[in-house]
Amino acid sequence: MSKWSADEGKAIVGRVFPHVLTAGIAGMKPGTVEDEMLLALADYTDPLPAPDGVTFGVFDGEPAALLSAVRAVEPNWAKYFCGREPAFCAFVEGEVVSFCLLSDFGEHEIKGKRAKVGGTGCVGTVPSYRRRGIGLKLVSLGTAILREKGFDYSYVHDTGVPDWYAKLGYETIYRRALPALREPVRIETERLILRDLVPDDDGAVFRWVGDPAVTRFVNYPLYSRVGDVRKWLEGRNPRDPDKFYLGFVLKTTGELIGDGGIVFRPERGVWEIGYSLRADQWGNGYTVEAVRAVIGYVAARRPVEILEGTVARDNLRSRRVLEKLGLRLVGETAFERADGGERLPALVYRKEVSPGA
Repeated sequence: MSKWSADEGKAIVGRVFPHVLTAGIAGMKPGTVEDEMLLALADYTDPLPAPDGVTFGVFDGEPAALLSAVRAVEPNWAKYFCGREPAFCAFVEGEVVSFCLLSDFGEHEIKGKRAKVGGTGCVGTVPSYRRRGIGLKLVSLGTAILREKGFDYSYVHDTGVPDWYAKLGYETIYRRALPALREPVRIETERLILRDLVPDDDGAVFRWVGDPAVTRFVNYPLYSRVGDVRKWLEGRNPRDPDKFYLGFVLKTTGELIGDGGIVFRPERGVWEIGYSLRADQWGNGYTVEAVRAVIGYVAARRPVEILEGTVARDNLRSRRVLEKLGLRLVGETAFERADGGERLPALVYRKEVSPGA
């Protein structure tokens, strides 16, 4: 079990690398996970045998030799190996084959005490020397050096290989993850084709987002121009892995008449239901048919444990949609319209989904 609670880990990250918390997943590539890790050094000793033919030490040679190895691993790291921090390296016959920085991250409060925090950063091994245990030995020795220099903790920043560092006792204290982009979705129901929206749907979408009857009880603004709808569609990420919000197309006519589905809210662990439908198509059961199909599609691929929907209290049609989907009233709230208009009293509906249901 980790020595660090989620709150403790987040607090430490906020002190050492505050930008991690403020940036969130900005700049991350889809499908990546980045961990912040920590190791208490009080009792740390290097546990690993040295690979044959490899020596280790702080680099003190010509910078070009070190930079050549760094660029062979990650060209963007070269700017960090400029002499401000010592570079600890592994050598084979005098050639740099693995490297890291020995960093001083200052003193911070950890578990109620001031502690000196360092770290082994920008760890890399030249491709032809990988899978020999050289990089892990390098980090292990670097960690031991930090302890000898009086550091209380060693911190690993933004790593995508937490299991590798865990071999030395490092623990994840905070994790950022950006799932891979999902594939385009196309679902057929008895009467509808459900698909991702595209910018060229702007005119069709305007028929409901520009209709006061439709937007009366929602928190998005009433659109007055098709061009603004297009900008909104162009700014969306239709392949967001946590968002399955699809257009509703009538099979009989090919018309796009609405949109909706479910969106995962990781901070609350729920899938949130949403939908909009052209007013001239109300009363035909299209929304229930579409959203039920989207839920089934997602549940066949990902865990869907809790469904939740929030609707304006006076929006009786929308309340009936949620009830037909099996959700039950669990509370009251309110939401403000995006256009700064009135604050609407609202109701919260929820359903806990049984596995395999």
